[in-house]
Amino acid sequence: GKSLLARDMCLSIAKGEKILGQQTKKETALYLCLEDSFQRIQSRLYELTDEPTEELHFSIMSESIGSGLE
Repeated sequence: GKSLLARDMCLSIAKGEKILGQQTKKETALYLCLEDSFQRIQSRLYELTDEPTEELHFSIMSESIGSGLE
């Protein structure tokens, strides 16, 4: 459930929608989904919305903390 929550939070921030009853400001969001493929992320995103947003970004690869992630 943690990945679903993180993905939903990122999508809500990118659209400026409420999260857990709290209003958000529409901002760019980055979701690090380091255990998934782009195809899996795309299919899961379309389970949540038919209207993707330009402010939501995904990455399936990242450097580690201390080696460039920051």
